[in-house]
Amino acid sequence: MIEVIQIARLLVAVVCLGAAVVGLTHWAVKAKKLSPFGGFARAIRKVSDPIIKPLERRIVRSGGNPVNAPWWLFWIVVIGGLVFPELCCSGLWGPWSRWGMPPRPGHAESCASWWMGYSDC
Repeated sequence: MIEVIQIARLLVAVVCLGAAVVGLTHWAVKAKKLSPFGGFARAIRKVSDPIIKPLERRIVRSGGNPVNAPWWLFWIVVIGGLVFPELCCSGLWGPWSRWGMPPRPGHAESCASWWMGYSDC
């Protein structure tokens, strides 16, 4: 049976990969290694603009450079990717953790050891 943590790990990996592709594509266009009018760059921009544009506005309001928005997105996804499986694993989401089963005693400690590579949740 597939557990919530396995789904969370897969989701985090896919989202991190997507954020990395967006960041690398924006960097390649900025460094003139990739044409901004090519099909790949336009497709990535079309997909990522609904996420990047609000982030750029937030960065500008904070006094930053909007060119750095793809990297901000990447690091937000990486840090969120570290927190998201822990929330799934420790049972902080109540009915959604372990398909509605209550968390086991000592479960947070076993998840902490999973992050260290000692066991699996």
